[in-house]
Amino acid sequence: MLDTAARLQTDDVIVEVVPVDLLFIDHSFQRPLNQKRVERIASTFDPNLLGVLHVNARDDGRLSVFDGQHRLAALHLLGRTEVACLVHDLTPEEEACKFIDANQFRTAVKPTEIHIAGVRGGRHEAVEIDTIVRRHGFYIADSAVSGALSCAAAVNETHRRGPNVLGETLWVVKEAWGIDDRAARKGPIIGGLGLFIHTYRDVVALDELARKLGLEPAAKILRRATSISDFGQSGSGSKRTYVARAIVDQYNSGRRTRKLSVRRIGRGDEGE
Repeated sequence: MLDTAARLQTDDVIVEVVPVDLLFIDHSFQRPLNQKRVERIASTFDPNLLGVLHVNARDDGRLSVFDGQHRLAALHLLGRTEVACLVHDLTPEEEACKFIDANQFRTAVKPTEIHIAGVRGGRHEAVEIDTIVRRHGFYIADSAVSGALSCAAAVNETHRRGPNVLGETLWVVKEAWGIDDRAARKGPIIGGLGLFIHTYRDVVALDELARKLGLEPAAKILRRATSISDFGQSGSGSKRTYVARAIVDQYNSGRRTRKLSVRRIGRGDEGE
């Protein structure tokens, strides 16, 4: 085992600070490396949140990483030379089973949980979003009760479209459907309406938009979006894109002139 001062032994494992060059990945059972994930870890790198890598001491003296290959790749990308590891003493077969145990029951943090923690931690974007949402009578929570937006990812995306897009989107939602309509508080409506406002804000009056949308329940907009998707109208796209196109249809209904062109919806928004 490595001769290092930073070492702590327990009954099952040894905690060591290990040179990254001594670590390797056994590709016989590891999943392929996701380079975008590596770059995301590197771009937001915080050594205090890195945790420890789980490695296995092989009989040939090498250390195989069975939990943490993306963090290891990020460390290489950043030029880091050492990392804390939990060093196990396993057979290769036991190591592969540990890889399964470490990954199959791991639960990703939900966008809503990230938002709530961001507000508590004082992160600027989270606090700003929370302020806008509450100003319009809503709040972010994984709940179906009145006013709850259980679509933090769509809310974040809409906020990033521009300084006023989220506030205007929520204003239209509230004016058209109130805060009780569950379908209106779902991600496809929030994201699709945000895309619509971002695209057509220069030619659409929000009060007229809210009036036209309020003629039908939000669920009908969603059904129309599904119909557009099912029949392949207007090309391919994401749920929010289809909702935006359905909103175009609703806004254009009854208009003889100055109809909106669905072609303005950017192709950059077409994809899940």
